[in-house]
Amino acid sequence: MIIYLLPEKQTRESARKMAKEKGGKVADFGKGETPRWKVAVDSEEKEPIVLEESPTQSCGVEDEDVVVIIQGNMLNIDFGDEDFNVFSSDEIFPAVMSAVANLDYLTAYNIIKEAEEEAKNKEIVLADNLVLSGGKLYYYGSEMKQSIANKICEDHKNGCLDDRYVKFLVKLLHNPASHSVDEMYDFIEANNLNILPDGNIECFKGVSNVPPQSNVNGYEWVDWRTHNIPNYKGMTIKMPRNLVDDDPKNSCSFGLHVGNAEYSSNYGYVLTCSVDPANIVSVPYDYDCLKCRTCEYTIIDGPAEKPNNVPRVVVVNQFGAIISTED
Repeated sequence: MIIYLLPEKQTRESARKMAKEKGGKVADFGKGETPRWKVAVDSEEKEPIVLEESPTQSCGVEDEDVVVIIQGNMLNIDFGDEDFNVFSSDEIFPAVMSAVANLDYLTAYNIIKEAEEEAKNKEIVLADNLVLSGGKLYYYGSEMKQSIANKICEDHKNGCLDDRYVKFLVKLLHNPASHSVDEMYDFIEANNLNILPDGNIECFKGVSNVPPQSNVNGYEWVDWRTHNIPNYKGMTIKMPRNLVDDDPKNSCSFGLHVGNAEYSSNYGYVLTCSVDPANIVSVPYDYDCLKCRTCEYTIIDGPAEKPNNVPRVVVVNQFGAIISTED
């Protein structure tokens, strides 16, 4: 199969004309793609098929409705009323590719449908007591219906599941607050926050830069509210969880606050923090879910490195007083 790439300004009609001349098939990559039109022609040369438009005898659709696209590591087959994605990592990929190469779309369709049926009964263990089965996610045998569970199921179905989301969910399930488990991924989505490779959440925090003599410990980079808690790159700040207000109806209350970058910029210089989802205690409703209260965060980026005389870990109470430190 030889693929002819038509210039960007060529139309579908010119593609059809070339296809007729070459005895090939028209390929449409869609609006926005350059080049959009391609023509696939049978040849003795063993080159990979990139795109094909061809009739089929399955699925009860019109001939012109069937489009097969191979782009990168993904094969997409659109039968009009059914649309399938097959990825190079899937076990059925070689068989489907072989069927497509031989223009045997009925076989390709049957292979995909049989694999779907098998997948419904196949259990995939993502982590301890976290099982994906039949397109649903179960934790200790109970179906999970949170938005993060829906995302994992959908991404797995489409062959693009990112391991970060599984790690995030495993950590989140160690959170003792059920409302945090239910709402945490919605908070992340609403604030366009990233999930880090280890499953933690990338959050932000506003801090103040003050003269060293303004606090008893001589810290320059401190929390915005009390000016007593040091906040330097590489530090971890903790508060006993039972001192953090877990009621989301209380908008401004005790706890370590982090949020999105825009919200945090209202409170001084912005630090980048890593927060274990198990440590999120509550997301206040009154702030349109722009911030959350946590019992621990680690500063992964900021305007100043931790000085040698500043402890690596600081534990504070609900009023910002330091109750213990670790070097």
